[in-house]
Amino acid sequence: MSYTAKYKITSKLYTEKVYTDKKDFWNDHPKTNDMDKTSVATGKVESTNTVLDAGGKSVTRTIVFVDENAFNNYLTEVTTLASSLGVVEDELNYIKIW
Repeated sequence: MSYTAKYKITSKLYTEKVYTDKKDFWNDHPKTNDMDKTSVATGKVESTNTVLDAGGKSVTRTIVFVDENAFNNYLTEVTTLASSLGVVEDELNYIKIW
């Protein structure tokens, strides 16, 4: 059974920047693109959807995993990768909504 996680993501690099397009948000954070490609390539992620939030200072990302075990493995692997790339510390703030 699939498992869904939803995150609100804000920039640590451009805290006052207002985006008009989610693509611009991700273009300002290129390390995250590498992380996403790795997680999708593993087959643990069925789909992702990102929406630019009202106000343009954050995005909400919904990720559907193949199951809860895949989500738990993803957290371990992505936490290690994000740390090595400096994504969480340097670029982005993730808040799990559900």
